[in-house]
Amino acid sequence: MTASLPTNLTASTATSARASGIWRGWLLVFIAASALYAMTASRTIGWQDSGQFVLRVVRGELANPLGLALTHPLYFWICRTCVALLPIEPPVLLPLIAAMLGATAVANVYGIVKTVTRRTVPAVLAAGSLAVAHTFWRMTTQAKGIDPMAAALLTFELWSLIQWDRTRRPVWLIVMFLLNGLGLASLNMALLTLPVIGIVLILAVSSGEAGWAMFLISGLSWLVGSSAFTGYVAYVAWTSGDVIGTIRSALFGNYSSAVLGQHFQLGFTLTSLAFTILSFPNLTLPAALLGIVRGRRAGVPKLTYVALLSALAIHLLFVLRYQIIDQYTFLLPAYSMIAILAGVGFAAVEVQFPANAGSAILAVAAVAIGLTPILYLVVPATARHFHVLGAQANHKPYRDDYRYLFSPWGRGEDSANRMSREAVNLAGQGGYIIAEDAMGEFAIDYQIAHRNLRNVEVLHSADPIVIMAAAKSGRHVVLVTPSIETPPAPPPLGRWQRVGDLYVLQD
Repeated sequence: MTASLPTNLTASTATSARASGIWRGWLLVFIAASALYAMTASRTIGWQDSGQFVLRVVRGELANPLGLALTHPLYFWICRTCVALLPIEPPVLLPLIAAMLGATAVANVYGIVKTVTRRTVPAVLAAGSLAVAHTFWRMTTQAKGIDPMAAALLTFELWSLIQWDRTRRPVWLIVMFLLNGLGLASLNMALLTLPVIGIVLILAVSSGEAGWAMFLISGLSWLVGSSAFTGYVAYVAWTSGDVIGTIRSALFGNYSSAVLGQHFQLGFTLTSLAFTILSFPNLTLPAALLGIVRGRRAGVPKLTYVALLSALAIHLLFVLRYQIIDQYTFLLPAYSMIAILAGVGFAAVEVQFPANAGSAILAVAAVAIGLTPILYLVVPATARHFHVLGAQANHKPYRDDYRYLFSPWGRGEDSANRMSREAVNLAGQGGYIIAEDAMGEFAIDYQIAHRNLRNVEVLHSADPIVIMAAAKSGRHVVLVTPSIETPPAPPPLGRWQRVGDLYVLQD
């Protein structure tokens, strides 16, 4: 006589085995994506925000002059701790941290799709499509890894929501709010999904699936997660006495007009659309549309389906009316959700299409995703040939704008490092560096701090009095212009001698 296992024990064992399989797949995807991003990550100080963030970490400056919304305290303290513990130069280490965070988001997409559809091939295709997406890849190889971190925390948050939808275990509500709070501590775009998970909590309590105490517990969980940011905001409000101004700075920084813009700006929207197509030049976008149309028929639970679409719609609406020139870089969380929906679409193809047709489509999708990096090898030269940037090209010293914008890997793009090193070398001991380009000043300041130079001064403009005094005292004066295509104005004394892409004052 053969004894049989209880039904609930059998189901529990099967669930445990399935979860174990998902996490094994998650780890493999994470390792693969980490290797990809680490190999292509930047190795030198960068322009604008990346350079500024490295400098802030080196100096230990949590405050950002552009407002509280740009402090990103969670990411700041993670980077600050890693710099203190690891013997790696900050411009090398910070992009590696961003690479790990980007790889986490990619692995989470795999885990979410596998959890929802229980299918491996669609999950791998979804993760792969995000891993090689141009803008996601590019932002994940730079020092300022705020957006990859936002994508990683958002996908963990969505995964927790899905686990609640599957199991109705209240612990997932608590985890969901904790992750949203952590997201806020890194980037305040996390507030965009707070209404979504808030409604999920209300529905859970109103249906009796969670007790009223869950409101308090979830709120406390959110406060714990967000404390690195909300605690700092409270401190600034207390010390400054300006509560309203502090809240405004926390929400919008110095960009309230751009954040609160009521209209879509066609140029920015078209640029975001172009970079989205460049990021998914394969079957990902059609698969995502199929996932939207057939998601419910593919087995996605109603709550998960509505929450995912709502979160995506809110993110797209916010970003596409955000009136800022690099609007498209804020689409990384949305790209993560597009990849998830594409995974659902691929699952629909595998399940609902005739076997031969479905297999052929998935094979084509896999090949197209695999060939995507090869496309990025030719895009910069092609864009340059057709003068795609036109008047928008910046022509910064030593920088190839087409390589900088259209190649997704940061390794090999060292123009800011070269410019700043040349500027410091030419200035020498006691020299002046006139950094007319504010986006390059951070790299120069980093070189000065890295070499521990105390007598090199950085100016924002060519002050005639300073130039004349420096020339008479024999101190070197170096000029860094915003564009090498525009000759500098004549100095009040002597002349500018071009050296490489920089200028040195000569008698």
